[in-house]
Parts: sequence; C-alpha cells; structure tokens
Amino acid sequence: MPLPRSSSPSTFSLDLPVLGPGTRVAVQVDGVTLLCRAARMQGPALHLTVGESGLRHASLCNPGSPVQLTMYRAGSCWEFEATIREWVWTQPALLIVGGLHSWTQKQRRQELREPRSLEAMLQLQSGERALGRTLDISSGGVSLLLPAADSLKVGQTGQLTLRFADDEWCRHIPVRLTRLENWLHARGRSQRVGATLTQDATEDDRERWLTCLKYLEDLEDLNAQEDTEL
Repeated sequence: MPLPRSSSPSTFSLDLPVLGPGTRVAVQVDGVTLLCRAARMQGPALHLTVGESGLRHASLCNPGSPVQLTMYRAGSCWEFEATIREWVWTQPALLIVGGLHSWTQKQRRQELREPRSLEAMLQLQSGERALGRTLDISSGGVSLLLPAADSLKVGQTGQLTLRFADDEWCRHIPVRLTRLENWLHARGRSQRVGATLTQDATEDDRERWLTCLKYLEDLEDLNAQEDTEL
C-alpha cells in the first residue's frame, strides 16, 4: 500500500515506504493518541482498525478534524498530517483518514513504545538483583520501575526476565542500562530505568525477544476480541 508522495518542499524527496496491512499507526488528535493498525488504502484514504482502548476517544475524532499519524517501520519513524473522514462501525471499528500530506522521516531511530505492566527481574552482571514492573516495551528494549538503589548505574549490563502469567516467561534477555530517572511518590522513592538489548546480543537472544513481543501482541488481540464478544 504505497502512500502518496508529499508535496511539501521541506520533506525528503523520496517515496514513502509500503504501509503493509497490520502496520501499527499512532493517531494523535486533540492531545490524545489512539493506537491503530493499517487495514488498507482505498484511493487517497487510509483505513485504520481501532482497538477497544481507542474507542473511548471516538468523540474527539470528528469528520474534518486534523490529526497527526505516526508510523514506525524498519527502525524509522514516519509522521504525516491528515484529516479524519469518517468512522465505520464494523467489528473492529474503522477510522478513515484522508488528505495525507507533509510527511517527514525522522533521522533518529525510534520504536513504538507499548505501555505494559509485567513483573520484571533485573539481574546485573555485578550480582545485584532488582524486582519491579515494566512501564513500556518496544522492539529495542524496555522501561522499568524499580526500587531506588545506588547500585544502579547507566552503562551496567545484566539479564532481564519478564513474567507474563503463571507459566509464561521471557528469560535472561541481555540488556544494558541506558537511562535512570528518580521518581518520588507517596510510597517513597523509586527509579525509572531504561534498558536496551546489548550490542553483543546473539541472534537467538533477539529472536527470543521478538517472540516475546509477538506473544504480547497476540495476547492483546485476543483480549480485544474477547471484550468485543462480551
């Protein structure tokens, strides 16, 4: 599904990448972001399926409203401006946008971060162990909320284990700490920790991580289907 070339002189002079069915697209409207998936292109209009979590913001998405679309593909972040055309109340619901223009490709590699709350254990190479929860997950790494500890330092390496359910785990993913932020709240102090797969991660490590992401994606789709059937 190739998208039209931008007419804006300030953007890159190359064709947009193919936006395949199922590609994740973030739709930002009136300060709210809806996570959608590309369904098809019909002429100049892009059809997006909207999950149950996005439908609660349907009242903000009126025909004629301007929106910004963000699509992540092959490590690149593509942004577009568009206009909402209509809702189609099928199962799943379709949001149709048109007038795509002023697209840009960001130079910096970015990944779509999915909010996720999973039990997590970080085992540092130095021997320390920290237990907490994930805040978000992307194809390149994870953000964790961990108890504050002076032993956590940017640049440290270790292994990350995530728990999906009683008998479902993603174990021993090699990561490097890339960001530390101190958080203060009613229960005390904690740290938001950014971790990415290490550069020396093996193909098997990366394949296991992608398998974990696919598992979470399938689980999300299954839960959305069950919500629809209720």
